[in-house]
Amino acid sequence: ADREEVSEALRAAARDRLAVVPWGAGVALAHEPAPPRYDVALDLSGLDRIVEYDPEDLTLTAECSITVTALRETLAARGQELPLEAAHAGRATLGGLLAADTSGSRRLRFGAPHDRILGARFVLADGTLVRSGGKVVKNVAGYATHRLLCGSHGALAVIVEASLKLAPAPEERVALCFDMDAAVLSDAARWA
Repeated sequence: ADREEVSEALRAAARDRLAVVPWGAGVALAHEPAPPRYDVALDLSGLDRIVEYDPEDLTLTAECSITVTALRETLAARGQELPLEAAHAGRATLGGLLAADTSGSRRLRFGAPHDRILGARFVLADGTLVRSGGKVVKNVAGYATHRLLCGSHGALAVIVEASLKLAPAPEERVALCFDMDAAVLSDAARWA
């Protein structure tokens, strides 16, 4: 239900030498290798709140199990967005997005999750609650450990809260669709 419970659970698991897998929505698990072993699946679904939202500074702090859709809805009301994509956005969580460091084609323009994270609270395997970074864009205090967690798939720590930099939402979006089949794709002359 909160970061202190996560800390307590990991402290107990470490004491009993239990392997723990952080569990959000499980959206990306089909693309992940199975862990060699785990004894406990740590359900993080209770951590689903926006902690702080500062529209003027284009920053937001949220708990790890808030869904991408919930973030989008909150930000759209103020003409802002978190320019990251996630498959199954209605179920995909912020923590999962950060842990996988995944995004879509807009990554080239807006960066990946590790580029958008300003700071984080996370829990180490021994139950220690740690904070890295901050809640403002111009923060240069200490090492950017929070960025190291992006792409670690929960192996280094359990992310419980993250502060992110936002972007103004575009006034208009356009999607281009092309109809192709295997024959068109395999035609080398066409693509030369």
